[in-house]
Amino acid sequence: MKAEKKPIRWLALSEALLWLAPLLLALVGHICAYPKADLGATGPGFHIALMNDQTIRAQRIWHTFSENYWLFILYGVLLVGSFITLRILHIHGAFRFIIFVPLAIPGLWYLKIMAYLAGKLLLT
Repeated sequence: MKAEKKPIRWLALSEALLWLAPLLLALVGHICAYPKADLGATGPGFHIALMNDQTIRAQRIWHTFSENYWLFILYGVLLVGSFITLRILHIHGAFRFIIFVPLAIPGLWYLKIMAYLAGKLLLT
């Protein structure tokens, strides 16, 4: 007789962490961009070396998410809810990954913008 297949718990846990990764990366990017979110191009003390439209846009996006922190919570609920729903419905892993990719794009996009802002050089 064949041995009965047992579910691999660590695989489910690693998939759950994968589904939370875009949210965690977006939060890390938000925290890393915090020191430069309020700095201008001139003035006393530190200021950003090359202030351009992309920097101003990144600062505005940071302030929008900082004032509306519930957007992070909503994104987390969307990711976790989708993961749990797909697991309960026993959707195959490849299809879960296909659904995961478009859901991860907003978090990775926000990380990219915040990494740009966090990487700006400062002048005194």
